[in-house]
This record gives sequence, structure tokens and C-alpha cells, in this order.
Amino acid sequence: MRAIYSIRALLLALFVSVSATGANLTPVPLVPGGNRVDIDNNGKPDLVILGQFDNNHTHNCHGISFFIHHPDGVFSMVPVANSDKFVWLDSRLTASSAKVLVNRLFHDGRRYHLVKAQKYGANLYTLLPVKFTLYLLDKHQGEPGEPHYRWHAWRSFLSQQRYGSVEESFAEIARFNPDNPEKRYIAPLPNVAP
Repeated sequence: MRAIYSIRALLLALFVSVSATGANLTPVPLVPGGNRVDIDNNGKPDLVILGQFDNNHTHNCHGISFFIHHPDGVFSMVPVANSDKFVWLDSRLTASSAKVLVNRLFHDGRRYHLVKAQKYGANLYTLLPVKFTLYLLDKHQGEPGEPHYRWHAWRSFLSQQRYGSVEESFAEIARFNPDNPEKRYIAPLPNVAP
């Protein structure tokens, strides 16, 4: 009987420690157009819009916008972090399919993360590390006239590999646990890219 209680205690401790530390990031599958995702975890599906922007280059840019669904039925637009814009746009090299900046939505089992991945260096046409910035959604309790929700930068780190296109780097972030990062991921970034 004592062995059964010991096993239960061990399983409970293991469950609590795993759930407390979170899980690896999983990409949220989005389709072009409107997607219903409860990004503020209030039980009401919010609206995530994935669209494209014709920038008169060989390849279009893609953008993502977020709208939080309030209990009264109204939707609040969520601005881009540190900006008055409302669309997170990807960026490509001119006349190339290689992306140098991509924004994607991820989930860790408890909350959503907006991940901005950007090539980090001077010559964007070469293989470079990617700087990942993870954003979390916060409800704003500030001054009247301010947006109800905001994305705030939570963690930034550099990829361990070098990439030609940022798209390739997302396999690396899928192994990342944001609540318990390996030490190699939490080194401070220099102010100026190499």
C-alpha cells in the first residue's frame, strides 16, 4: 500500500513540474483569411487574419493581424509592438524568395506567443543567424485612449545555426521551451548585428 502512495506522489510531482515549466513551442496552423483562435485565453475565439500585400516585387509579403473578441461582442485591434501599425508584415530580399523577417504564432500548451524571426547581420544575402523575439499578449490597464491589448517583447535569442531564409529557422524554435531555455539561448545580444 505504501508503494502505491509513493508512486502516486512521484507521478503527481512529475506532472506538476512538467506543467509548471511549460512545453516546447508548437506552430499554430493558420490559413489565409480569418482564423478563430482564443489568443487571450478568455474562452471566446478571437480573430487572427492572415493576408498578403502586393509590394510590386516578384514575391508578395504576408501579414498577420490580431483582433480580441470582448464579451460584449466588440473586437479590439491589437497593434504591432512599439508601433501604431496593426499588421505584422514579413519581408523578403528583393527579387528573391528568401525571407529575412517572418512573424508566426506559436502555442506552448498554456499561452500563445507571437514569434518574430529576423536575419541578424549586415549582408542579408548570406547565411546568417536568426534573431527570435517572443511576444506575449497583455491586457492594457493604462490611460484612456490606449489600446486594450498589446504585444510585449518577452524573450530574445539567436539561433544556433545560420540560415539563407528565415523560414528554415522555425524547425529550431520548435525545440525551444520558453519557460526553461537552455543557457546558450539566453546570452545577451550585442547592440549591433555582426
